[in-house]
Amino acid sequence: MYNLDKKQRIILGVIAVIIICFICYYLYAKDKEKNAEFENNLEIENNSKDNENTKEMLEDEHILVHISGAVNKEGVVELKMDSRISDAIEMARRVKERC
Repeated sequence: MYNLDKKQRIILGVIAVIIICFICYYLYAKDKEKNAEFENNLEIENNSKDNENTKEMLEDEHILVHISGAVNKEGVVELKMDSRISDAIEMARRVKERC
């Protein structure tokens, strides 16, 4: 078909190799970008599941607080994990009123 001398065939081969390298690099970079995006989405999903599990665990857990001082009944009060100290004081005040 084409009569190319040795020098022209070498140049054509080098150009073909360079083009193939660019195509492979482009495909590799694009695949790497998709993998990174997938991993980020997976990490976000796992973090949200962990947060939900942590919230559920905290809602189920209770803490014990010892209240003393100007309350009706001093002693240990059981509260939910996300309660405040004012809740403990209020519970200690109510204990005497109910009895």
